[in-house]
Amino acid sequence: MNSPTLNAPVAPQNPQPAGSKKTLTLVLGLIGALVILGVIATSAWRASHSLANSSSSQSVGAAGVTALEVDADAGRFTVLFANVPEATLEVRSARSGEWKLRRDAGTLLVSSPNDWGDWCFTGCDWDENEVTLTLPSSLNEGTLDADLKMSAGEFSVNGNFNDLVMEMSGGTLDATGSAKGLSVELGAGKTDIDMADVQSANFDVSAGRIDSTFTGSAPRSVQAEVSAGMLQLTLPDTEYNVLQDVSAGGVENGLSVNSASEHQVQVEVSAGNVVLRPGAEATTPTK
Repeated sequence: MNSPTLNAPVAPQNPQPAGSKKTLTLVLGLIGALVILGVIATSAWRASHSLANSSSSQSVGAAGVTALEVDADAGRFTVLFANVPEATLEVRSARSGEWKLRRDAGTLLVSSPNDWGDWCFTGCDWDENEVTLTLPSSLNEGTLDADLKMSAGEFSVNGNFNDLVMEMSGGTLDATGSAKGLSVELGAGKTDIDMADVQSANFDVSAGRIDSTFTGSAPRSVQAEVSAGMLQLTLPDTEYNVLQDVSAGGVENGLSVNSASEHQVQVEVSAGNVVLRPGAEATTPTK
């Protein structure tokens, strides 16, 4: 007679408290609902603003202007020089009439309606807020100081400056031309710079990436601070005194090094990477 097979007793499992399951379900449901509402609200906002988009144009005299200050909240912003008699600001936006172009003595000022009217949750289209500042060619002789700030979006500038300061909180920045002094601060995003005859430069990268190429005469001073992200810097080919302080990340230096050189490059890296490499042969600076 066969003996009955006895199964080993199964240890009882502690059931997960019903309250924690309900809490997790409620939290996930709330997050999902907020995401859906955000997408719906953004779609509705974009649809209504696309229908309401309008264009405006403002002009002011540029005689005697020595400085330019731009403070833009979001969108696509372009600065260029052309054969025009006055400085002209052209805006295509649902709030085009709220952009301001004015003068304060020798300074040209551009400001945007910088509040929640231009917010975007997802699927943003900077073409819905497009701005072009056209300056007379007489200001494109390398004597204009420019301070350009963009919170988010796409910024493009092409011209010759004395001191050029650019701050981008997030988005893309493209700059070409020349400048004696250059300062670039990037919060996040991507920046491409192609400048000639820069004498001094300062880079501050919190996150994102800067690709910068200098041509012409070699800069006397370059300072770079990279908290996170990457800086790739191509300098005119000559000898440099390179100083570096790296706590995390790395510096790849392809420049010719001479501690006695009058051209100094100082790099501080907290996290991220810096690449230094030579470009075209340095030229003699013009007097």
